[in-house]
Amino acid sequence: MMKNIFMIKLSISRVFFALLLMMLFSCSYKPKIEVYYLGEGVLQYFARPSGMSAKDADLDIDFTMRPEVEGWPVITNFTIILDEYQKKNVKQAYFKLDNDEIIQADSIQMLYKTASKGMIRYTSVIDFEAFKQMTNAKEVSFVVKYEKDSSVFDADRDFYKRMENIALEIE
Repeated sequence: MMKNIFMIKLSISRVFFALLLMMLFSCSYKPKIEVYYLGEGVLQYFARPSGMSAKDADLDIDFTMRPEVEGWPVITNFTIILDEYQKKNVKQAYFKLDNDEIIQADSIQMLYKTASKGMIRYTSVIDFEAFKQMTNAKEVSFVVKYEKDSSVFDADRDFYKRMENIALEIE
């Protein structure tokens, strides 16, 4: 009888351990910064999307840069998710740092919009040297100006962690 109970407990333990291992291995880790070798000593860094929030919308933003290529700007892609979808076209966008410095997002172009999800995806560029200053800022907001109003998106903790990781990679 004792032997049967022991065998049942052992079987349950093995099943539990196997399930635990399956759960651990099924979770995939996605690094915050991905680095790609493009050849001829050039690396491309991609900072995975991180979130920012405003009172009327949310925003996911990502960055792609090539620090070794002089004059190559930081490509800044952002997706605006509006609480109430409205036809809003971005007229201007910029980062505002804790020291009141403004980093302008230039060449803003809409990539696509999905009205059913209230999403609009844009691409833009910012100056690499200005971007480096942003990686060390204590507070960052992203201001988006539309035709008639604007949204001020505040960075979340994940955004600052990405900036910290980027600073380590590109210094």
